[in-house]
Amino acid sequence: MGYDPRIGIGLAAASVAMKAKCGQLDEMDVDDLYARAEQELGHDDPLFRAVSAFATQYQVWAHDAPQLARLGDALSHAVIVASRPDPVDMARVDIHG
Repeated sequence: MGYDPRIGIGLAAASVAMKAKCGQLDEMDVDDLYARAEQELGHDDPLFRAVSAFATQYQVWAHDAPQLARLGDALSHAVIVASRPDPVDMARVDIHG
């Protein structure tokens, strides 16, 4: 089994989300996470989109602790959703369209 960048980026995103919820987040954490996601994930990857949305919103809400906590919750949820495997029958068009 080879290296899966989604695992490392998912863990880093979870860490950033927790720091946002605890009021311990700084801009370098966000910049590092975004740069890593941009390098290692495709722009159509749901995890990349979640990291990108968080980084963009961070620029707007960097000094609003309650809003950062909400953004951290959203990023945590996105990491959980992105880590779920696709259903085994996902390719079945008779079920999933």
